[in-house]
Amino acid sequence: MLPRLPGEPDESGPPGGDRPQPRPASDRTLLWALIIGFTFVLLLLGFSDWDAYRYMEPARQGRAKADVQALDKACKTYHAQYDRYPADLGEVVPLLEGSGQGVIDPWGNPYQYRPPADDRSPDPPLIYTVSPKDGTRISNER
Repeated sequence: MLPRLPGEPDESGPPGGDRPQPRPASDRTLLWALIIGFTFVLLLLGFSDWDAYRYMEPARQGRAKADVQALDKACKTYHAQYDRYPADLGEVVPLLEGSGQGVIDPWGNPYQYRPPADDRSPDPPLIYTVSPKDGTRISNER
């Protein structure tokens, strides 16, 4: 190789070395892989949440039906013990199994309760709630 003369351009670029260096292809590949990966994860999370919400309302209605049946049974037990129906659902909480959450429906509202007009009536009290999503009434009426 011959020695370079003063003022002669360098083989790597123009004199002064101001030429920008290209970014390595591996950096761009990594960036695109991260973007595509995050997009894929976000899509999966979006679809899984949508699918879960579709089943939330039927699950809440099923829970409300079970709660109404448990409250109805507790009211009948209370009637058998005290020969009268409770004035409100708070009186039957000790008869419920679990933590006493039975007086609040799955939507966070209290269950509605109407005792019979006559305590000697063979008819049980009316216990119900209404789904705020579609207005479905869930009660112990037969």
